[in-house]
Amino acid sequence: MVRQQAPATAVILGVALALALRYGGDELTKYRAAIGGVNGIPHWLMLVTPPIQALVLLLPGFVAGWVASRRVLLCGFLTGLIGGALHSAIFSSWRGVAAAGLSEVSFLLGWAVANGVAGGLFAAAAASTAQMLRSNNRWRGP
Repeated sequence: MVRQQAPATAVILGVALALALRYGGDELTKYRAAIGGVNGIPHWLMLVTPPIQALVLLLPGFVAGWVASRRVLLCGFLTGLIGGALHSAIFSSWRGVAAAGLSEVSFLLGWAVANGVAGGLFAAAAASTAQMLRSNNRWRGP
């Protein structure tokens, strides 16, 4: 029997994982840009980038959905929403925003909200998948 946690624990775990994976995805993008200008991007890196980006979006919601005992869809959505918005708020370039004026601030806030909502939708779908896999009795065996 799998021990199930409260929804808050699932969301906190999912958000921490989302921040770590999104930071890693940013570092992979920087690495691609750094080596792409010198020698061109290696083929293996081009092949592994899309699956890594998919895992960055789906894995936090899946983990939150697997850990949560109830309100799985909400836990997944909140994981993606908070993780995406926090990542945008923490790792965005806020230098020079005050000098740029209100339009730049509203753009960055809009980007954080849009990124959070999109991440929330993907994470909610992944959380629902985790709940379905966890509750499927056929896979448990005899």
